[in-house]
Amino acid sequence: INAEHMGFNIMKVAVGDNNGLVKLVDPSQALVVNTYGTQDSNQEVLSLVQTLQNNLNYITSMKSNGVLETIDIGTQSVIYSKEEKIEGAKYVGLSIVNNTSLDDSLVVLCSSNGELISHKLIPDHVPNKSLRLRGGNSTSMRQNQFMQSQFLISSKDTTLQLWDISNSKNIWNAKGLPHDHLDLPQKKWDTDCTFHRYNDDIIYATTAYSHIDTYDRRVRGRPILHSSYKDCFLNKIDTSVCGNYLFVADQIGVISQFDNRKGLHIVKTIKGSTGTLRDIHCHPTKPLIGACGLN
Repeated sequence: INAEHMGFNIMKVAVGDNNGLVKLVDPSQALVVNTYGTQDSNQEVLSLVQTLQNNLNYITSMKSNGVLETIDIGTQSVIYSKEEKIEGAKYVGLSIVNNTSLDDSLVVLCSSNGELISHKLIPDHVPNKSLRLRGGNSTSMRQNQFMQSQFLISSKDTTLQLWDISNSKNIWNAKGLPHDHLDLPQKKWDTDCTFHRYNDDIIYATTAYSHIDTYDRRVRGRPILHSSYKDCFLNKIDTSVCGNYLFVADQIGVISQFDNRKGLHIVKTIKGSTGTLRDIHCHPTKPLIGACGLN
């Protein structure tokens, strides 16, 4: 899901569905304005990212069959399509570096088998660049908005890791939680991660074990706050435009709002659907949040 102004007077939300279509939705009318792509049950849209250039809007999507596709929203035409399929894995993250210039943009992909791949969005003769991450079982990727070449990766059984693709360096790693009261290692399964809206030293992560972890890269590798929430698989997290709140989605269709100034004190819960939420996205300039789910 990508909630931006999309060059229109009224905000539009771009949503990818499980049949390979990218839909432009007017949330004020609950109306699908435009549909892009070819319908195919084997082409579930996994990720979307927007590129702006000279007042033109492009949406790049990654599909479950490994097809990377860029669509011109104005002309409704596909300007680039390439198969990026990897055997035995799927893509869990998609980002664009230098998204103000289509010709110079880099596309960055993260695979579930622990590989970070980057290459020019518009094809050239430069080969793909690939970085092997620590461990495997990657679950999500988040771009640092202050340093576009830096990417935060969450994984199952491996702690958070931050990579810089400009120099191929692993610049920060989280540390695992202390052993429990029986001196046994605690399980680790980070499902999503994000940076603080205005301070990229502060990092948040959700876990499959109902925890929200807060890290400060300046202090230490372990969480400075390890918060427990209701007994539910937490799968997505994002920060509000003001930076004071976290929004966390779970697998029963609830979005919970937390105040990060008060030790992640819960403010409210929002429930608009009955199925699991696949993604949430806070608007970059307005106090709005979009969410999409299986239903």
